[in-house]
Amino acid sequence: PFTSFMCRLVVSQDALHVILVVESDHYFVLGHCPKDLRNRPLEILEGPKTDKKLLHNAIDNANNFDVASQFQILLYDQSGQCRNIQVTCSRNRGANASAKGCLMALHMPTSILMDEVYRDNSCAWALVSAERPHNLQMVNDMFTAKFGYTSEEAMGLTLSQIKSPRADLAEWRGFLVFVDED
Repeated sequence: PFTSFMCRLVVSQDALHVILVVESDHYFVLGHCPKDLRNRPLEILEGPKTDKKLLHNAIDNANNFDVASQFQILLYDQSGQCRNIQVTCSRNRGANASAKGCLMALHMPTSILMDEVYRDNSCAWALVSAERPHNLQMVNDMFTAKFGYTSEEAMGLTLSQIKSPRADLAEWRGFLVFVDED
């Protein structure tokens, strides 16, 4: 649903940082219709995990001192889901330069934060050392349930030591051959 480029916002210089302009290649911006974001305070995208001080300082620095900044921050979509977003703040000089304020470019980051990895239980996963013998460094709860190891038992095992009665052995062997070819 989200691609790399999301949108550009121009937010006002006042303390509320009202969204003045929304430019987007997509109909929705974090689940919001762009017209519903216009003339609303930026707090519509903020939530309990948003580093508001970082965000508002970056906007103020762009507006007052012409200092651009780039950072990742947690913003919230319309359903209240927390999203990791790459933000670039700079003084507005673009096509909408008549709107005085900070230009915020929002992108989905190409990387993920480690705490996102910890929370991901959409599938069983393991963090494996890139160097031989490819020891497990970390596993999630679904991994322990699927493969029958406790987290402590799994740490330090190599990929070739992992066995599970529920695993498709032919598929697993194929994966191991692929990993060992590097």
